[in-house]
Amino acid sequence: DLRKWWKENGASILIGIALGVIAIFGWRYWSSHRDAQAEIASRAYDAFVAAAEKPDADQARQRGQALTTDFPQSPYATLAALRLAKLALDGGDHAAASQQLEWAIGNARLDELRDIARLRLARVKFAAGQTAEAEKLLEGVTTASLNAEREELKGDLYLAGKNPDAARTAYAA
Repeated sequence: DLRKWWKENGASILIGIALGVIAIFGWRYWSSHRDAQAEIASRAYDAFVAAAEKPDADQARQRGQALTTDFPQSPYATLAALRLAKLALDGGDHAAASQQLEWAIGNARLDELRDIARLRLARVKFAAGQTAEAEKLLEGVTTASLNAEREELKGDLYLAGKNPDAARTAYAA
């Protein structure tokens, strides 16, 4: 009976065991690969931060662009885009700053980072006189910890639009 059962089910059992072993090793390989990529992205971000703190911003821009290109799904890429936007603003390049912030909004996996990028882009738009676009961006900010900054910028927008009552209400909020 055992031999008969083994003839009927032996191949299925061996295939199941083989598939289980392959799945385990495949999962371990994938996890190892993902961890290695995260480590490489972390090192690249550290190198970018070190370059950004030096007076030569060109090297920082190159490292930041490489980070956003090579690891676009990494949170480090979003952080690099936020920092690249700051470097662009420090250099007076509002268009490049807007581009970096829009990239961060489109590629950030964390809602908090996306909302930080929206706030910063709204400030850039406000500084450029594009108040309607800035207001639209502020509507998308939903992170509770950023409410104070959002309301402050709304107050600035209302004040620039000659609406002091709405500005006062936003500042109070």
